[in-house]
Amino acid sequence: MGKRKLPTVGDQEATRPHNEDAERAVIGACLIDGAAIARPLTSQLTPGDFYHSTYGMIWQGLLELCETGKPFDQVVLTDHLDRKGVLEEIGGAAKLTELIGATPTALNVEHYSEIVHRCAGRRRIMAFLEKELGDQAQGAYADVDPDIQRQWMIEKLLRVKGLDAFATAEPSTWADLDAVIGPMEWCWRGWLPKGYLTLLVGEPGVGKSILALRLCAAFLGASELWPDSERYEGEIGKVLWCEAEAAQPLNLERAKSWGLPLDRLVFPFEDPMRDIQLDNPEHRRALTALVRREDIVFVVIDSFSGARKGDENSSEALATVHWIAELARDSGRPILITHHLRKQGLLDADDRVSLARVRGYSGIVQPARIVLALDTPDPMDEDTRRLSMIKSNLGRFPEPLGLQVTDAGVIFCDAPEPPKRHSALDEAKEAIRDILESGPIPSGDVQNELDARGISRNTGNRAKRELGVVSRKEGKTWHWGLPSGDTLPPQLLE
Repeated sequence: MGKRKLPTVGDQEATRPHNEDAERAVIGACLIDGAAIARPLTSQLTPGDFYHSTYGMIWQGLLELCETGKPFDQVVLTDHLDRKGVLEEIGGAAKLTELIGATPTALNVEHYSEIVHRCAGRRRIMAFLEKELGDQAQGAYADVDPDIQRQWMIEKLLRVKGLDAFATAEPSTWADLDAVIGPMEWCWRGWLPKGYLTLLVGEPGVGKSILALRLCAAFLGASELWPDSERYEGEIGKVLWCEAEAAQPLNLERAKSWGLPLDRLVFPFEDPMRDIQLDNPEHRRALTALVRREDIVFVVIDSFSGARKGDENSSEALATVHWIAELARDSGRPILITHHLRKQGLLDADDRVSLARVRGYSGIVQPARIVLALDTPDPMDEDTRRLSMIKSNLGRFPEPLGLQVTDAGVIFCDAPEPPKRHSALDEAKEAIRDILESGPIPSGDVQNELDARGISRNTGNRAKRELGVVSRKEGKTWHWGLPSGDTLPPQLLE
C-alpha cells in the first residue's frame, strides 16, 4: 500500500483543533455563576480563542459586562447583546438558554477553559506555519495526531527557511545565563528591582504619576531616602520619563515645586510635547536606544493605557508588556509602568486590591515581577492613600505604606486601614447592650425592641449567645440581663 497523501489545509478547514462542547460549557458556566469568569484560566480567554464566531461574540459581550463591575446573568447579557445589535446573529435568547442547559456544572469552568486555551494555541501554531510555508504547507487535521502533524510542519519550516542547523546547535546553559545576568539587585529593597519590570496600578486620579515622580527623586539625587526610610545607595543619573497622557505641563509644575533637577529628567524625543506610542516601531527604537545609555538609571512609562492604541483586552497587550520586560532585562534598568484598575465590582474584595482588578487583558501582569497597587481604602480619609504589593516573584510582600500628597511633595505615613464591616450580628449585639444597659428586663420586651429595629429572631438569639446574656425566670416571666455580676437582682440569680 502506498503512502497516504496528507489532505490540504483548505480541504480540512472545518477540522482544525477545537472543542465545541468546551466552548459552550465555558460560557454556560459563567452564566450560571458570574464569579466563574474571574477564575485564573477563564479570565485569560479572549473572543479570538473561541473557534466558533458565535461564541466569540457572546464572550465579548460577557467581557464588556465584566468591565462595568456590575453583576450579570442571562437576562442582562441578552439585553446587552440586543443593544449591540448582535442578538439575532448569535441565535437569540434561546441560544443562551441552550448554552446554560448544555453545561453540566460551573465548578469545572477552569477545565473547560484549559481545553479552549489548548485548542486555540494549536490553531495559532498551525496558522503561523501555514503562513510561513505557503503552498508547501499541508495540514493533516483529519486523521493524523495533531502533535505529530505540528512537528512535521515545524521540521519542514526549518528546512525551507534554512534553519535546520539550529536543531543541532549546542544549547546554552543556566551557567551561561548566570554569567550574563549576574546577581539580583534592588534599587529599593523589596519594592523596586533592578533589571525588571514593575507595574504600578490604581484607579484614575489616585496619584500614580505623583508617586512615580517621587520615586524618580532618589535616582536624581534629590532624595536620599525611599518612602520606608531606607537609604538609596545606587547610581545618580538621568530618568527617562515616557509621557503618554499629555500631562507634561502638570508634571513639570510638580517637579519644579519639589525642587527636582529638570536637566536630568529626559523625554524620548527632541520634541518634549510628543507622547510615546509603544505600538509605533519608531518609538520603540528610540526607547530601546535611550534605555541602554549609561546615564539613564530609571525609566517611567506613564501610562500603559495611553501608550497604546490597540485593544487592552487583546493578547497584543501582553506582547507589548513582554517586550518592555525584555527591555528591562537586557538593559539592566528598572522600568516602572503605571496602569489603571477597572471599577470595583460586587465580587471584588473591599479591603484589598487584587490582580483580577487590573484593567484589560489579564495576562499583562505576567511579565511584571512586581505589581504595586495604590488605593484609598478608607472613604472617610480620601487624602491618605495606601501603597501595597499585590504580586512579587522576588520575595516576601513588604508591609503596606501610607502616603499623602501636599504642595511640597509626598509625605509618607502609616498605611490606612479599610473601615471594618458592620454586620447584622454586630448590630444585634449593640442593640442588646443598649437595651440591657440599665439592668435586666423581660425577654418579651427585649424581643419586641429587636423586632422594632429590624433584627431577626435568629440573629438576636445568636447575639445573645455570643454576649453571654443571662436568662432567669421570675415568677412566670423570663428576664434577660448582661453577664456581669451586678446586672441581675440577687433573687433572679438564685
